[in-house]
Formats: sequence, structure tokens, C-alpha cells
Amino acid sequence: MSLKRRLTGQIAIMMAGVVLLAVTAVVGVRGLHQDFGVALRANEQTRRIYTVGAHVAAAKSFLEHQMQGSAQAELREAVGFFDLFDQSSGFSWVAGTQGDAQKVREAIEKAIGEIGPGSDGSVLNGAYGSLTNFSTATRRAIDEVQRAADERHRVVLGVVILLSGVITGLAGWMGLRLYRGVVLPLEKRIEEKSRELVQSERLASVGYLAAGVAHEINNPLGIIAGYGERALQKLSRDQGGETVEYVKKAVGVMCEESFRCKEITDRLLMLARPGESARRVILLGDLAREVIGVVSALPRFAGRKVVLEGEEGCAVVGNEGEIRQVILNLVVNALEASDGEVRVTVGREEADVVLCVEDEGQGMTAETMGRVFEPFFTMKRGERPGTGLGLSVAHAIVKDHKGRIEAYSEGVDRGSRFVVRMQEVS
Repeated sequence: MSLKRRLTGQIAIMMAGVVLLAVTAVVGVRGLHQDFGVALRANEQTRRIYTVGAHVAAAKSFLEHQMQGSAQAELREAVGFFDLFDQSSGFSWVAGTQGDAQKVREAIEKAIGEIGPGSDGSVLNGAYGSLTNFSTATRRAIDEVQRAADERHRVVLGVVILLSGVITGLAGWMGLRLYRGVVLPLEKRIEEKSRELVQSERLASVGYLAAGVAHEINNPLGIIAGYGERALQKLSRDQGGETVEYVKKAVGVMCEESFRCKEITDRLLMLARPGESARRVILLGDLAREVIGVVSALPRFAGRKVVLEGEEGCAVVGNEGEIRQVILNLVVNALEASDGEVRVTVGREEADVVLCVEDEGQGMTAETMGRVFEPFFTMKRGERPGTGLGLSVAHAIVKDHKGRIEAYSEGVDRGSRFVVRMQEVS
């Protein structure tokens, strides 16, 4: 299955789960709204029952004092409350209590008709009984509604929790599959390509150095060939004491120049060697001195001054071959960007070791500084155009070592400064 179809299927499943969860939540909120409306009606009904009861109690008190007219007025006030419970008022009785409410009204109306001279509170016994039954029915209906609401809330909450758990688990499972099937292989591929890029850039730099080093080796080889040829000529003509002394001298010079060739090739191989993947403690100043020694020996940079300054013992943990590649790129770039002096400084800033390579060359604009570490971005033109990989590779190496590299310039023709910061180790 293609990545597009896989992602589309996973997104569709997640969207379906989210929609289902949203529908459940809407149902729950709607039920809560209905329960809230029932609770309001029940509260209002209970309040009116108490009000009707208060009027009936007042009527009984008036009857005990033989104030039949006042008692009838109180009872009519009680009946008036029932008139408010019609459809036009917007209020409806709690379900299951309408019949009890009607009985209370009928009992009160009956009591009003029975009140006359000499009537006492007993005439209200029927109204009291109906009112008590009405209150009990209301309480029972409210309890039933509450139980139903609680059960509905438990069901909705359970469904929401279950769906949330299923969706979360499904998202985690799909994310894990996506990571294992797509992200992890992609990361490995990127890592492999990054290593290949670093190695290619290193080999390119070594090839660049090899051209100059080969020219330098020609000098000692010429000396060796000359002395060897001269020694053979003398041996073929005369083998006396003077010839023996000359041959001894020639052999000494040839050995000296041979060791010089070996030293040159060793320095070249040191740059070509990728080094072990394991990292170790590196003295950054010593490594910079080695690189400067190799670069300064190139005929192309003959007579150029590369100054190394700074503190001793500045140690970092890293891959020696990769850190050497960073220093090489920065120094070569600085020499190519300027005809003047290049200054390399190694020091400490707080908990970091800082390597600074500074030149007096063409400098950089703000736009160039913003793009200088982009792959394939180069300002080198002419006979030896750049590939645009040196600084991007250096940036990737430093970042992989948990450090950072920054570019600074005060403008065009005002020089450039590249600063590498890595954590110091004791």
C-alpha cells in the first residue's frame, strides 16, 4: 500500500472516531439540557405547592377566628395559582403529577363552596389531603427523573470515556505504525545520505589537496632522483674513497628527502581517513594546528599567513575526522576569500570551547549570511567555482556534535568570521 493511501486511511479512521465522539458529546449535552429543564420545572412546581399550602393554612387560621370571608379570599388566591399552570403561561406540570394537581384544585374549590356561617377548619381537610398527595407525587416524580438522569449521564460518560480511550489507543497505534513504517526508515535513509555527503565532501577536499601535495612531492623526488643518478655515475667511473664519501652523502640526502615525502603523504592520508565512528576527547587547538600545517604547505597558498592563537587544553568530545573536516573547510574558505592574513583562534566562553576562523576578504551581505549554510549555495565563481557543500557539511557535523556554527560579517569587503561552539569536557 502506498504512503498516500495509508495516510488517507488512517486520517479517515481518526475522523470517523472524532465524529462519533462529537455525536456522543452532543447527545450528552442535549440530555443534560433536558434534565436541567425538568429540574427547573420541578423547582417551580414545588415552590407553588408551598405557596398554595401557605394560602390553605392562612384560610384555616381565618376560619378558626370566624373570618369566613377572609378564608374564602385566601382559597381563591390558591386556586389562582393553578390558573397559571395552563399552556399560555409556558409552564407545564412535571410528568405524572397533572392528575394530583387537578384534585387539589377541585378540593379547594369544593371547600370554598362549603364555607359558611359557623364553618371551621375541618372544611379544609379534603384540600389538605389532596395537597399532601400532590406534594408526595411531585417528590416521587422528581426522584424518578433524577434517577433516570443519573443513569443517562453514567451511560454517556462511559461511552465518551470508552470512545476517548479507543481513539487515543488507535491514534497511538497508528502513530507507532507510521513511525516504524515511514519516519524511522526515512530517518535512517537521511542519516545514510548525510554520511555519504560528508564522506564525498571529505574526498573532494582531499582531491583538492592532493593536486597541491603532488606538486610539493615533486621537489624531494627530483632531489632523490638527481642524487641517485649522480651516485651511480660516480660508482661506474671510480670506486675510490672520494666516491664512497659522495655516495654516503647522497644516500643520506635521499633518505632525508624520502622521509620528507612520507611526512607529506601521511598528512594527506590523515585528512582522507574518515576515522572511527566512536567519539573521543579531542584537543581542538592541536587538531587546528595539524590542519593549518597541511593547508599552509600547499603551493597555491605559498606565502600566505595563517595565524593560530588561543588557549591550550581546550578539549571536546567528537569524531576526529569530522571535526578535522570542519576546520579544513573553514580555513580553505577563508584563504580563498582573502589575499590577506587568516586568523584562527581557539578559546573558552563559559562552558563552551570556541573555534573562530576570521579573514579579511570579501565579506558577506545579510542575505548571504542567512543562506551561507544552505546546501549548494556558493559565492565562489571563476576558474574554481564552489560546490556549495563545504559549509553545509560543516554545519551538519557541528549540529550532530550538539554544537553550533555561526557566520558573522560587517558587510561587503569587510571580512568574515565563522565561529564554532562546542561543549567543553574536562
